[in-house]
Amino acid sequence: MTLTLGLSDPAGNAAAPVTATTQKLTATVEKPAPVAPPPVATVDGATVSGAVTTGSDGTRTTTVTIAASNSARVEDSNTANPDLADVPVVREQVVDRQTGQVSTMTTLTVSVSTGVAVTASGSAERQTAAQALSGLSGLIAAIEARTDEGTASRSGLTGGGSGFLSVLSTQAQLLVRAIDFSAPGVAAGQAVQTRVTGTTLGGSGLASTAPTAVVLNTAAVAGPVTIQLDNVEFAAVVGNATLVGGDGEQIVYGDDHEQYMHLGEGDDILHGGGGNDTITSAGGNDTLYGDDGDDVVHGGEGDDWLLGGSGHDLIGGGTGHDRLFGGTGDDLLFGEAGDDTLTGEAGDDTVVGGAGDDLLFGEAGHDLLVGDDGDDTISGGSGNDTALGGAGRDLIGLGDGNDLGNGGDGDDTLFGEAGDDTLFGGAGNDLLHGGAGNDVLFADGGADTLWGGAGSDVFAFGWASGGSVVMDFEVGVDRLALHDATIDLAAVIRSARVEGANTTLDLGAGARITIIGQTGNLAAWFG
Repeated sequence: MTLTLGLSDPAGNAAAPVTATTQKLTATVEKPAPVAPPPVATVDGATVSGAVTTGSDGTRTTTVTIAASNSARVEDSNTANPDLADVPVVREQVVDRQTGQVSTMTTLTVSVSTGVAVTASGSAERQTAAQALSGLSGLIAAIEARTDEGTASRSGLTGGGSGFLSVLSTQAQLLVRAIDFSAPGVAAGQAVQTRVTGTTLGGSGLASTAPTAVVLNTAAVAGPVTIQLDNVEFAAVVGNATLVGGDGEQIVYGDDHEQYMHLGEGDDILHGGGGNDTITSAGGNDTLYGDDGDDVVHGGEGDDWLLGGSGHDLIGGGTGHDRLFGGTGDDLLFGEAGDDTLTGEAGDDTVVGGAGDDLLFGEAGHDLLVGDDGDDTISGGSGNDTALGGAGRDLIGLGDGNDLGNGGDGDDTLFGEAGDDTLFGGAGNDLLHGGAGNDVLFADGGADTLWGGAGSDVFAFGWASGGSVVMDFEVGVDRLALHDATIDLAAVIRSARVEGANTTLDLGAGARITIIGQTGNLAAWFG
């Protein structure tokens, strides 16, 4: 069914219509007209009062106050949440443009548990992005009123709000509310439950023509606060809080307190801000930022971008093809399922690809990189790194520094690059390139091919090295060695055979190795 709606002011003046789609209807929406709240009323058993004031710039501000209720509150059985007082804090007029009938729609609801008080304030009229950016009752002003000048909290939240406003449609009519929570009737340490619910009248996310932006201020609540946030396009969080739910696509910024955010299946953008935050999402292709502090960031389902920021962070990709960035600090990154790209960045990081064909980058610092399952590509970067390929056919480049690389199972390729490196092929038929520096190359299980590169290198063999080949042995520069003490060195030297320009050695039990392009005094080669 298609229903054409229009929104006008109480005098019937209509603004230029814009088109939006909700889950249930297609609507043509004009600038919504506010409905003034009653001075005092009882709503879902809670005492609610409202007022409209006019500021120095002529902007009208609506304030709705929900008084803290007690255990005697009488629940309205027609409301959505039986354990909460559901209070419409914004109501707007809607005009059916086919019939001309005017009705009133609730466009923002705050639901609170017993003992919780709320003040919700903001411009009586919807705002353009420019008005919300610079107006006295705009989004940025609401953030500044609840944060201290010169703090990271203020700069982070105002920066997030400004960024949100900058990408809104020019047709967007923004509903802005600052929602201040307190808990005068809640015992110290007792949990507080709340919900903040918008609408999808203008669509959802940044494409919405009737978006909602809120400032959620829990600084006055001493105990844990849980807020279910649905169909709200932008939220700035001041104070400790747990945010859950998340119908719609949402952008949320936290301040320097500790926040836990676990939103829904939309494509969300979440910023933890300062503090030790936990940022996760149930689904969707999300972008999650830990920002400052020692954070936990987890993508869940979908193809996510996960950024730890500063601090010692724990980042998990979940399912999907994810991109993980540790930022500064000593971080733990786990790609988990899917073909992921993991970058440790600065710090001594631990980077684990998990299942799938992953790309791992250590970058700066002394990193541990583990490809795990799948055909992985690993780059150590600068620092003294350890790279373990795990299962699959892996490509490992260790970069600068004195590094350790182990291909693990599968036919792997390892490059030591700069520095004095130690390379293990592991199981499978591997290719080992020492690169610059004095390297040690171990031919493990399988027929491996070894290049020492520049520098004085050591090529080491054991019982399982049969079929291995040394491509660039330099007499007087490089050395051969046995890494298996049960092998008789004298017997190996006696077994030497010259085949053309090459020398073959028998390690026993039919295991032979070949030194390409060299013949001569074998005993000196093992010196």
